[in-house]
Amino acid sequence: MTATSPRFPDAFLWGGASAAHQIEGGYDQGGKGLSIQDVLPQGSRKPRSAGPVPENLKLVAVDFYHRYAEDIALFAEMGYTVYRFSITWSRIFPTGTEAEPNEDGLAFYDRVLDELEKHGIEPLVTLSHYDMPLALPSGTTAGPDGRRSASSNGSSGCCSNATAHG
Repeated sequence: MTATSPRFPDAFLWGGASAAHQIEGGYDQGGKGLSIQDVLPQGSRKPRSAGPVPENLKLVAVDFYHRYAEDIALFAEMGYTVYRFSITWSRIFPTGTEAEPNEDGLAFYDRVLDELEKHGIEPLVTLSHYDMPLALPSGTTAGPDGRRSASSNGSSGCCSNATAHG
């Protein structure tokens, strides 16, 4: 009697995931507005900086913004069939209140989707809940029409404009 190796089901989604603020970089490119992550160089439990500072490694991160094609080719080499990634809100709506999206931001994500398709990798797209546009006051959200409403996400004061530290 021979033992057979266990196999994943054919429909198993083999892949990986990333959060935009942890890998993307390009914080000041393609029309992207500043986000709360751009002023949290040591994470949300530490004081904000007054603006982007060199010690904030998220500003460049792994530079997916410029290296996405190489990275996606590596995903394909590893056998990924799905890639879950988040979209940076401030890359699409730089202040969070624009009536029209930033076309350069949309074009970036279009290129990422095209590259995934080229390699037969299914995209699973999310909106980063932890990377809101810096221009939005804490505890509010804005829709595409620019109207603001109170957030029900229990947003803490860690990221409000009133808590900026120099």
